This record gives sequence, C-alpha cells and structure tokens, in this order.
Amino acid sequence: DILIDQFYKNSYDSGKKQYLIPYFMSCHPGTKDEDIVYMELWFKAHDFKRAQVHNFYRSPMANETTIYHTEMNSLRNIKINTEQVTDPKGARQRRLHKANLRYHDPAGWPMN
Repeated sequence: DILIDQFYKNSYDSGKKQYLIPYFMSCHPGTKDEDIVYMELWFKAHDFKRAQVHNFYRSPMANETTIYHTEMNSLRNIKINTEQVTDPKGARQRRLHKANLRYHDPAGWPMN
C-alpha cells in the first residue's frame, strides 16, 4: 500500500502520468499455496487485476533452477539440516497458482 501511494505521489509531483503495470511470476520455487491465497485476497481488496502472469520455468545458470531441482535454498549455506523449500511442480498445482493470480479471467478457471 505504501509503495503504491509513494509511486503515484512521486509521479504526480514530477508532473508525469505513470501507471503501475503488475507482472507476476507464478509457481516460483518456495511459493506455498497459502502465499498465493494471501496474494489473491490482497489483490481483490485493492482491485488489482493482473494482465501479465507467467509460470516459472527453469533456465540454466539461475539460482531458482537450483532451488527447483534440489528443493533447498541455495542462497544460504547448505548443511545437513537445511530446510526444504516447497515447490509447485505438479501441473494441477501450477495451473491453480496461475488461476488464483488471475482470478478475474474466466479463461484460466478450468482445472481439468
């Protein structure tokens, strides 16, 4: 909320007409179902509709790809007792994450 208010205030103060265009990456390693529901509720409360939502896909040499394959946070020192990182890997869970972020788009609702 504060970031949005500051963005629009600074845009107005500088005489520019700028807009926030939200872009979201769904199914990012470490994202839990609860996180997606929390984000969806926040978006609904603020009438924030996303036009750009893309699923995370692994790419070589990216830290996130290491996290995806090992299910461990490679940004911290990995030890025997390193916590596991949840990762939405199944097709149904990936569709559900994307559909929740684009709740306003009926085309993304079918889960079959």
